Parts: sequence; C-alpha cells; structure tokens
Amino acid sequence: MTSPTSHDAQRVSREAEIYDNDELERDRLEAVMEYTQMGPARRRRDELIRAVHTRHTDTRVLEVGSQAWEAHYLKWNLKPTQLTCINISDRELDKGRQVAQAKGLPVEFKLMDAHELQFPDATFDLVFGTAILHHLEFERAVKEIARVTKPGGEILFVEPLLLNPVARLVRALTPKARTPDEKPLAREELDILDRYFAPKHLYTDLFAFPAAVVSKAVRARPSNWMVNAADRFDAAIASSMPSLGAYYRTVTVHGTRRV
Repeated sequence: MTSPTSHDAQRVSREAEIYDNDELERDRLEAVMEYTQMGPARRRRDELIRAVHTRHTDTRVLEVGSQAWEAHYLKWNLKPTQLTCINISDRELDKGRQVAQAKGLPVEFKLMDAHELQFPDATFDLVFGTAILHHLEFERAVKEIARVTKPGGEILFVEPLLLNPVARLVRALTPKARTPDEKPLAREELDILDRYFAPKHLYTDLFAFPAAVVSKAVRARPSNWMVNAADRFDAAIASSMPSLGAYYRTVTVHGTRRV
C-alpha cells in the first residue's frame, strides 16, 4: 500500500463533496442515453457480467463503488455472500446499505479511497466496478486493485472511452452531468491494465451508439433494424480490427491477475 499524494487527496475530496451534496445534473444525460441501455450491445455485455458473477456468489468480492452490485447481482437474483463495497461518499454508501438491507443481503459497505485500499494483499477473488476507474488517478488505483486481487483472481470493469466522437459531443453538451476529474479511458490506460492483468476487451457502441441516440429522438423502438445493424457492424469491426477499439464508446474489461 502506497501513501497518498496531496493531488490524490484533493481529487478525492472534490469527488466526495460532489456526490455527498448530490451536485450532478444527470437527467438530461440519462434521457439521451436511455436507448443505449436496451440494445444488443448491452445484452452481450450483460451475458459476460452474469457469467462472471455467477462464479463468484460465494467468494471474496470487492466492488470499487457501491451501486454497480445491484445491477450485477440483483438483476439475475444472485445472492453474494462475501461482497464488500467501497466509496468515498457517505451518501452513496447509504444508498447501497438501504438496498442491501431491503433485500436481506450481507453486503459490507466501507468508506474508503480506492487509491489507498485498506485490505491485505491478495484478499479478493474478484474486483469489479462500473464507470469508476475513469474517476481515479488511474495507474495508482489499478496498482492497488492488483495488490488486493489474488494471483489468478479476476477483474471486471465497464468504462467509457475517450475517443468516440458522438460520446465526446454528448459530454460537451452535458458538462454538469460529470465531475471535473473524470477522464474517459484512452489506449494508455488500457495498456496500464495490461501490466497487471491478462485482460480481454469487449468493445461496444461505435455506430450503435449514435443509432440508439437517433432512435430515441425519432421515438423508434429501442431495438430496431438500424440499431441491430449498427451493432452487428460494430461487432465485426471489433473482431477484425481490434486496434480501433479505442474509438468505441464503452469497453468491458475482464481479466485475471498476472501471477
């Protein structure tokens, strides 16, 4: 475990204040993004998430964050028995506690900075999160995640990517929907993950993303011919030209800790 820098501390303080005070304005963004959560790309991603978490209902699991576990487990009625969730925001932790208590699940919630994880080395069989790593000082956080993951243990992270042109436009139009320290991932961050883990990348939403946004605007069905065709094209490009993966909107990274 490494010592925090003043820059890390300032970053964490800013993020915690924003979430504790509920300062983000996400309604407009969520309206734009609604159809992107319903198409075939989301179903492919969900199949991977379900398969990973089904293997880990009875192992030591860490969520970096405190809300993704609801979608990762409850959606398929999976019941984690050794899940710990961390967050820098008391407000976000309280939300998670309320859900866990309502469902009668023994989830542990801890106020903790991902740059300085308060766990022994090689503690967890799985570490996961959704849209969380891009809030952090990336290499420092990944190094800590690797430290607490058992050799051969798994990671599963869903993160936004930097270079997708439509996503960049959406971000520019909705600045109040995100914190000032957020930075979607580029190739450099994926290379850092490769140092510590042996990952596979599921890239989604290159052309399917604008197709979904247009479909919402014209009130078409969420899963229509345009979205389905765009998704098939996306899958073909990702398979034949993985070097273009950085231009997709989202990456799901699943891999094992290098021994």
